[in-house]
Amino acid sequence: MAGAVERNRVRRRLREAARGLHDHHGYDLIVSTDASALRVPFTVLRDQVEAAARGAVARASVAAGPVAPGHAPAPGKP
Repeated sequence: MAGAVERNRVRRRLREAARGLHDHHGYDLIVSTDASALRVPFTVLRDQVEAAARGAVARASVAAGPVAPGHAPAPGKP
């Protein structure tokens, strides 16, 4: 990236794209990208962030194993 201004623009776009993601089942999600996030149409970026979050939660949930009804899985715990 060229500098702080570009980095902050990317950060703001990612934050807005992730706004509304509420079904991450107690997992903390970390998103990273490069300057290409500035050139992607916002609706595409939002869809990609949502798909990545769903995939990450699904993989983490499978790795965590069965969970008692009404309890969120402990992130990183089998």
